[in-house]
Amino acid sequence: MKRLGLTVNAGIFCVLLTLNVLGHPMQNDSIHRKNSLGTNINSSYDEQNPILSVDGKVLYFTRKNHPENSGGKKDKGDIWFSRLGEDGNWEKAERLKGPINNKNYNAIIGFSKDGKLMYLQNHYSRDGGATKTQGVSVSKLIAGQWTFPEKLTIAYYYNKSDNPSMRISEDGRVMLLSIESYDTKGAEDLYVSFRNRDNSWSQPTNLGGLINTEFQEMTPYLGKDNITLFFASNGHGGYGSRDIFISRRLDNSWKKWTKPTNLGKSVNTKGVELSYHLPEGDYAYYISTQNSEGFGDIQRHRITEEIKKPDNLIDLELLDNIDSINATAQEPELPNINVQKTDRVIAILGKVVNANDLKQPVRALLSYRQIDGGDQVESTYSNDSSGTYQVSLKEGYSYHLTVSAEGYMSTEERITVSQTNAPSVQKYYLLTPLEVGTTVNLKNVLFERGTSNLLEDSYNELNSVIKMMQENPNISIELRGHTDNQGSGKLNLELSQKRVDVVKAYMVEKGIRNFRITGKGFGGTRPIASNASEDTRKLNRRVEFTIVKN
Repeated sequence: MKRLGLTVNAGIFCVLLTLNVLGHPMQNDSIHRKNSLGTNINSSYDEQNPILSVDGKVLYFTRKNHPENSGGKKDKGDIWFSRLGEDGNWEKAERLKGPINNKNYNAIIGFSKDGKLMYLQNHYSRDGGATKTQGVSVSKLIAGQWTFPEKLTIAYYYNKSDNPSMRISEDGRVMLLSIESYDTKGAEDLYVSFRNRDNSWSQPTNLGGLINTEFQEMTPYLGKDNITLFFASNGHGGYGSRDIFISRRLDNSWKKWTKPTNLGKSVNTKGVELSYHLPEGDYAYYISTQNSEGFGDIQRHRITEEIKKPDNLIDLELLDNIDSINATAQEPELPNINVQKTDRVIAILGKVVNANDLKQPVRALLSYRQIDGGDQVESTYSNDSSGTYQVSLKEGYSYHLTVSAEGYMSTEERITVSQTNAPSVQKYYLLTPLEVGTTVNLKNVLFERGTSNLLEDSYNELNSVIKMMQENPNISIELRGHTDNQGSGKLNLELSQKRVDVVKAYMVEKGIRNFRITGKGFGGTRPIASNASEDTRKLNRRVEFTIVKN
């Protein structure tokens, strides 16, 4: 029998399914037995991340813990390949020789259009050991051999997930990432980064709440149209542990998407499905643990011409220039990051909408205070009827931004106007309405492990809540503390109550009247995610508040 504890790393997938196809799934057990690529490809080890060469004649994938890997049975994953035989079948897989594989995790995330550049997950060290930096690398094909991978620059890249995955678009201009970063909503979220003319990459921008959930979004792939998104998730419902979904981009903010649709039982099963990939040709490739030979196996199934046709859901006038969407985003506090300052002015434009109703525009004040080079303030209001706004900021400078609107929870962030070849960049904001019953998860209110001692980084978010209550004196809130289900239920209940008491005490100390704040600890009795793994247990360890009076 197949184990379902698949460790996820890099992955890619692409298939364009119509609603008619999704509405008529086949019996997936027989499908997945038939779809397996067989023992020339699949083994009793963990196969991951299938990707075809540009000419479609070589299938690459990552194989974990194989004794022939660089690090032997403890190796996290080496790249293997199989050639397409003249009879149309895949030949016996071989491990890729050369500097591409080492004792760390190795995975291909894309090729250049001419097939002479191979993009790889992670950085490489010359001695083959662990690296101190994160990101992606590139190798060149010279005289039939792949060169030592050199790292690429991604502005402000940071990931704390053990299971990141990435994919570069077919045209080489867009990178999708599944990482846990500064503004992640839960576990792994999907982000987008854009290639600059100097071959560096822009700071990853979160794809927003229509795609990302408080669970895991993984193995993203962008279709050839740069509009159609495919990803695996356990946060949108489905048939099993992780299913593959499709969504389409509606504008160039990269935050407005169609509702993710499950690809149905012709692909998804009770097991884990990941890394869907549709190259040129008749077959789509993906990873499944259902009826497999080992942990994760590579499957394929035939795709019809009808399935390949995208539906016309997109306002193409909004997508006429992909180079105009090097979005500004939250800038982390990182040392030794120098952004070149210029006198060039960049137009920042976008939209402010209601987080609970994305069709409802919000009139908000956007105030940008220049952090470096003076205290200049630029302010603008978003339009009453459309929510759109525009402000001009200096390229290369950092700003502290506050977005506020009457009746809504304000949001603050630090942004940098990064170098871009376009005259404008776009950014959307979703404001949470201050309505009775609204619950806000204080994601950055954190404690020392197993204690009620607040970490220093918690105070910025707490101060924002205090400011909101000062500006809205009629609002009363209930603080709620939660833990996972590990350890003693009684101790968890006591710890969650202590944390609520600490948060309340801080807010009262800062001037909020005691009667406006109630609080209760619930221990591990109200999980919002599974407690089966650490990746999802940490989502249950949280402090939140609910508006109970306004």
